[in-house]
Amino acid sequence: MRITYLHQYFNTHSMAGGTRSFEMARRLAAKGHDITVITARREADGAKAWVTTQESGVEVHWCAVPYSNRMSFSQRMRAFMHFAWASAHRAASLPADVVFATSTPLTIALPGMYAARRRHVPMVFEIRDLWPDVPIAMGILQNGPLSWAARFLEGRAYSRAAKVVALTPTMRDFLSGKGVPLEKIAVIPNGADLDRFESGVSRGREPGERITAADTDPRTVLYCGSLGPAHGPGYILRLAEALLTSSPDVQILVVGDGSLRHSLQKQADASGCLGRTIKFVGQVPASEVPKYYASSRASLMTMADCELLYRHSVQNKFFDSLAAGRPVFSNYTGWSSEVAERHGAGEVLPRDDLPAAAAALSARLHDPAWLLRAGKAARRLAEEAFSYDLLVDELEEVLESAVRDRNFKRPPASEAGASMAE
Repeated sequence: MRITYLHQYFNTHSMAGGTRSFEMARRLAAKGHDITVITARREADGAKAWVTTQESGVEVHWCAVPYSNRMSFSQRMRAFMHFAWASAHRAASLPADVVFATSTPLTIALPGMYAARRRHVPMVFEIRDLWPDVPIAMGILQNGPLSWAARFLEGRAYSRAAKVVALTPTMRDFLSGKGVPLEKIAVIPNGADLDRFESGVSRGREPGERITAADTDPRTVLYCGSLGPAHGPGYILRLAEALLTSSPDVQILVVGDGSLRHSLQKQADASGCLGRTIKFVGQVPASEVPKYYASSRASLMTMADCELLYRHSVQNKFFDSLAAGRPVFSNYTGWSSEVAERHGAGEVLPRDDLPAAAAALSARLHDPAWLLRAGKAARRLAEEAFSYDLLVDELEEVLESAVRDRNFKRPPASEAGASMAE
């Protein structure tokens, strides 16, 4: 198949951020498909409008659209529309058998629909976050006309898509409740890159390895990801403050960036826990992420207090932690945290009782037998359910089924009647 793959936030291993699209694209290319990715070059580097590179057998077209999670809402909207306009014309110029558009942002549906119509091919639409429902629920999207336009675009995207890919079963059910036919929706979760994390884990301490009296390395739990409002990172700071009182030998290592990072660091410094029970590293390339998991004993996920968000969303850090063989702690109940608990690969911490959360976290980090058992369960879950090598087969089938359905021709009425009679 010739696949035009639209994703505004496409990242390779040399970049910071999630690499789902890269992992899927390079595996599809390895299976013999012709993959062309259209994405944004988000740094304002002064280079020409479009740059084309080859990334692990994938042709990537980079459009210069500066973007940062520190931008205001209006600045982000302008960046979304700029990319939608530019990528639509680039995508429509490329030969394809199917257009695969993955959100967020929701505006990725615009170039997806345009290119599919111009090339007379089907579009497959992947939903990573429930837009515009989540921004509306969080009060981020309050403008009436913009809310109406977003819901209109959402409806058109679902109706125009030959197939819809959801990342969780709960997201599939939510979309079905909005009128998207169940038979149109496939569930393909985020994945775990087992090879990339295997080497990283081998360089670090095994989850249950005994610590000697001479080993002064703190019992580290890793938070690796964005520090924006949707992730509720204030919980991390409050947890670090609680640990300072009850378990000062436990440290939260924060790897990532976001609009709230600097304010969190200032608050941590003022409270006395900076450099003691919490440490900020900043943003790192995806290629460096495994070493931070290797040096940690568990990972931490947080979400803002918005049920629509935490019930249906998934985070890259969940799958990275499983691949690294590290148990996952979270402060919310949702699909990923429930999967971890069910398989013995993690636990949910109290959301509002921070002293209790600190005590529960510390108890587990001081329990070598539990760490070893939960770490093995995490890696086993990654291997058996979430390996990208398995998930790419599911995506390939979805894309091929969209093409097959498009190419299916009904027989003339006379032939159909004869066939039924036989």
